[in-house]
Amino acid sequence: LRFGDKLIKDRPFSAEMQIEDTRRLFDGTTVTKKISGATYRDTVGRTRREQPIDIGGIGVVGVDNKPQLLVFINDFASRTQIFLDVNQKIARRTPLGSGELPEPKPRDGAQVESLGTREIEGVQAIGTRETFEIPAGQLGNAKPMLVVTENWFSPDLQVIVMSKHTDPIAGEHLFRLVNINRTEPAASLFEFPADYKVVGKPLRD
Repeated sequence: LRFGDKLIKDRPFSAEMQIEDTRRLFDGTTVTKKISGATYRDTVGRTRREQPIDIGGIGVVGVDNKPQLLVFINDFASRTQIFLDVNQKIARRTPLGSGELPEPKPRDGAQVESLGTREIEGVQAIGTRETFEIPAGQLGNAKPMLVVTENWFSPDLQVIVMSKHTDPIAGEHLFRLVNINRTEPAASLFEFPADYKVVGKPLRD
């Protein structure tokens, strides 16, 4: 959800990330898949995102039977993105572009409504709901279908703390940050581990 794609200073936090995907099969059975990770941001704006490796819906585990992680670190001061290969203990660094991604816009024809403000995991969040209708017959569907996306954005943290996307074809996708901690994360989370081999070069002006 676009975390870490732009520099945000003086708003440090850490949180657990939970993602839940649910699909309903033809016989009415529901299949739910859950994954979890973590996000971090320090005072100077460096970010770190951890998420388990997933291939075709199957989580990858290491020799210790623990989930293997993808770890991405964005360091805006040096304009460098670091990918930590936890399995091989390699830190790969690549240039981090200076341009920010454009803000996403509602689909043409979608209805957008305000959901007001509520507290989520101890922070205030502003909610919006976008509803998009797929007309009957467009995908071979006998009747219109609604695709609904609900986002809860924290102006203080400048991140989405909860999002729910419901699609009659793909199912339901739920994202949320939990156990949000507003203290400064450990500096070591944004640095190369001492026992890792560093490859690649950062972007230089």
